[in-house]
Amino acid sequence: MDAGTFVVAAVLLAAFVSTAQVDRPTGAAVGPLTVLRDRRYLALIAAVCLVGLAVDFALVGMPFFVVDVLDGPAWLPGALLAAGTLLSSVYGVKVVDALGGYRRTQSLRAGALIYVVWAGLTGLMLWVPAGWLVPYAFATWALLVAGTKVFFPVSGALSEALPPRESRAGYMATYQYAFTTAQVLAPAVVALFAIAAWLPWAVVAASALAGILVLGWLGRAIPAAVDRPTAAATPPPSSVMQN
Repeated sequence: MDAGTFVVAAVLLAAFVSTAQVDRPTGAAVGPLTVLRDRRYLALIAAVCLVGLAVDFALVGMPFFVVDVLDGPAWLPGALLAAGTLLSSVYGVKVVDALGGYRRTQSLRAGALIYVVWAGLTGLMLWVPAGWLVPYAFATWALLVAGTKVFFPVSGALSEALPPRESRAGYMATYQYAFTTAQVLAPAVVALFAIAAWLPWAVVAASALAGILVLGWLGRAIPAAVDRPTAAATPPPSSVMQN
């Protein structure tokens, strides 16, 4: 089935999607070591990893938490994923539009705070009566989806706006390490259920709080024209991220 959907997607792209010719600036190749010397972009990568851990942990750990720790219904994790996909499809664009007048780092801190609240409320499921488990799980999962719709579109936009234009491809390739690292760490956090059922939720909340601190510094370090997209009439100069 997956192979069939890939073929259909390829046909649709070939038939209906066209892109304009883009001038590709020339410049020296940029690798991970170059980005590591750029403290502001490195801070963005670190913040996205710290905050994004919540999503990877939710995808890996929520089924185990619901079924094995809480002894909940086996169908609930799949139903949560389906409901999350539906909510994401319906409200994604509206959330991004609503954030247009705010500083990017301000929106990112708000999204990270939503993850902190989500982790705390989901951890409280340990003490939720069995009859309330299903509706409570759906309510907290909706909160996770809200955080995702606030955080990741804005972080992606900032990752593209920060680097020098001629080095943007190398910077954004390095930016993917934020997601890779979070994906590697998530199973280790799930393993903490073996120590205490509340511990993974505390770790995820603490990680998102640390991300908020990093984003606070980043908001003071980057130019306002980059942090507030409506204030930038022209793209930032190539020296914006050079330290």
